[in-house]
Amino acid sequence: MIEVEHLGRCPVCARTERRIAVADAADGVFGTPGRWDYWACACGVLYLDPRPAPDAIPGIYRHYYTHALADPPLRWREPGFRGAVRRGYLNARYGYRFPDASRLGALTWPLRRAAVKNLDFMIRHLPAPAKAGTRLLDVGCGNGDFLIVARDLGFEASGIDPDPAAVAAARSRGLDVALGGLPGSGSRDASFEHVMLSHVLEHVADPVGALAEARRLLVPGGRLWLSLPNASSDGLKRFGPHWRGLEPPRHFALFGAERLRALLAAAGFERIERLPPEDAALFYFRQSQAIAHGLDPYRAEDPPGWNALRGFAETANRRARRFPGCADTVTMIAFAPPLSAETAKSRLRVDERRADGLEAGSTPVEGRPREETPEH
Repeated sequence: MIEVEHLGRCPVCARTERRIAVADAADGVFGTPGRWDYWACACGVLYLDPRPAPDAIPGIYRHYYTHALADPPLRWREPGFRGAVRRGYLNARYGYRFPDASRLGALTWPLRRAAVKNLDFMIRHLPAPAKAGTRLLDVGCGNGDFLIVARDLGFEASGIDPDPAAVAAARSRGLDVALGGLPGSGSRDASFEHVMLSHVLEHVADPVGALAEARRLLVPGGRLWLSLPNASSDGLKRFGPHWRGLEPPRHFALFGAERLRALLAAAGFERIERLPPEDAALFYFRQSQAIAHGLDPYRAEDPPGWNALRGFAETANRRARRFPGCADTVTMIAFAPPLSAETAKSRLRVDERRADGLEAGSTPVEGRPREETPEH
């Protein structure tokens, strides 16, 4: 049996008023033993209670998919016409400067929206780095697939993950990855221009603390990108305890877009924007159908009834484009506040004083004594 902890209250707002939303759910993905309940809080959070105790958490990730290694597809690096069009699209939409790019890429957004949306999510909507050495942290980086993508795009990318096996897999690829998570990353404040939370927030025991630390890790004006299963999705309504987005007992809390927006604002983020959803229904519906039939959702064969269900999944994708609140996932970007004018002026004055001090031969920056020229 897995050791559990009982909450009795919402892990976000601490309210005790709640109703059962999903009862007796099983782990149909990686086979963790037990039956699990999700509760709906009036604040809009769907949370697991009881949930695995801290000492039990490593065991529920023993067979997790992030331990496997396979090179991520860098589709903009493909030779030929398609690769050139993709490079042209990234240049036109996100400001990259790939050579050998087709100008036709600028036309692909209105003409092939599904194809370019996949590319958008592959790079996590990252604008081109503003300068050399632009720093990016991928929280919950797993085996480091996205770090490879970010490095190819020109970022100074590093990652953290609480799973030792995933960290070992990432390091075996020569990637800069440390053991850790949010909160408690151990990184200095204002260390990164970009922080990524791709299907991470639902795994953490303290989502409020995680977002607060993500905010502190960003430089002024830095950008947070996050994506996770949508607690308000049509998929959850259709499949209930078998919905792939639940994934008990690893998903501790799920959020809809409005609750997530409020959490980001409370953490001090500004310019919060919900992005167009992924066309994810084919993945979620197919895997949920397999789970409902007690089958491995990653097996190659289609689950029973998939031929009929596939049409409903395609309809769900089209519906989500019109009504993003019903999509299987929710993706947002948010920004740390910029430096105030007064703070910027204050820092400039400090830098000027330091520069004047160095020119006059006074103690250099960081309090180190000035090196004296030895006498001969």
